[in-house]
Amino acid sequence: MTGYRGRPLSLSSKEGLVKNIEQKTVTYSSAIEAVGQHATGQYFGADWQLYAQCRLDDIDPEIFFEGDISDNSSNKKRKYAAKEAAKEVCAECIVRQECLTRALQTHEPNGVWGGMTTLERRRLTK
Repeated sequence: MTGYRGRPLSLSSKEGLVKNIEQKTVTYSSAIEAVGQHATGQYFGADWQLYAQCRLDDIDPEIFFEGDISDNSSNKKRKYAAKEAAKEVCAECIVRQECLTRALQTHEPNGVWGGMTTLERRRLTK
């Protein structure tokens, strides 16, 4: 299976994961702890993004940037559906915690990162 731009992804697939996702579950408290200690459990190195579930070819990257959709009534349902789809992808990802940590450290202003929306990340860091 290939990921973004045909790069091979050996650690994850839609059907299953090589690593135990349950060990990588992110909660609000674990996200804060990870940012505070600059530690994210298992270390994937600087190339952690290569292992991200969102980089698979069959994943539409637009679902992660629900904030770019205008808020008229017809788009609210689409925005909600995109956000939920993005969170489902994140739930299967072995580098979810690394992704969330990066988004929190860099104050990422847009999209779903590590299974959390911009608003959820803002609330987490207040």
